[in-house]
Amino acid sequence: MKPLPDPAAVDAYIAAFPADVRQALNDIRETIRRAAPTASERISYGMPTFVLDKVIVHFGAFKGHIGLYPPVREPELQGRSLPYRGETGNLRFPLDQPIPHDLIADIVRARVEALRQPSDRIEIRDAARGDAPDLADLLNAIIAQGGTTALEDPYAPERLAESYLVGPTVHCCFVAIDRETGRLEGFQTLGRYPGLPDDIGDIGTFVHIEGKQRGVGSALFAATRERARRLDLAAINATIRADNLGGLTYYRKMGFEDDSVTPAVPLKDGRLVDRVHRRFRLA
Repeated sequence: MKPLPDPAAVDAYIAAFPADVRQALNDIRETIRRAAPTASERISYGMPTFVLDKVIVHFGAFKGHIGLYPPVREPELQGRSLPYRGETGNLRFPLDQPIPHDLIADIVRARVEALRQPSDRIEIRDAARGDAPDLADLLNAIIAQGGTTALEDPYAPERLAESYLVGPTVHCCFVAIDRETGRLEGFQTLGRYPGLPDDIGDIGTFVHIEGKQRGVGSALFAATRERARRLDLAAINATIRADNLGGLTYYRKMGFEDDSVTPAVPLKDGRLVDRVHRRFRLA
């Protein structure tokens, strides 16, 4: 008999349990899928496992509880995990109690972020007005290249600073710096945008067109996401050109979900391109 494909093997594992346990396993599986949408599934150590290059989590059904492995190492999550901690550090969720899906999702997101850590050469810090000349060069090169950003007109440094770095409508802006060369590899801005509620920030991400360092976008978003939570925002909005496949893929990997589409937005050359709106829920 041929082995089952990986997701089918997980299906078979879950199908072997009684209905109430199947429901709990399927609910946890869906929570992990939403938190790690690009991860693959398989059976490992006899349990359903989500993998993104390396293992994110295992989970499985046992007598009276669902287990989640490996142990939680993230300091910010250990306090919330303590009521479920087993003897070996893995988490045990009793089947006769509500499953803490928010905690599971946060554990998975933290592990995904850890797996996506950039090289030690990359430093993330708040943007400053003095970064504007270099970041204007970076952004204007992207605009001149075309085909990705919805921006079409070049930015002078002062205009860039007020619009995206430190102006009154900016919630936060982070830059990624190559420690060895000192070059600014990218920046990510979060601000208020007309038509959006005050508790939803609008995000823009721009990475050097000649960038060689991996993980810049992930590291920038980790900083932006945490700052947005500290600012008590409810969500982050990303508006992406429908023909910007790289941007669509990036925001999907970061956990953004489809919200709406604005059809046929005209470009300066007369072409009509849809705008895809995606949301990352913080609450």
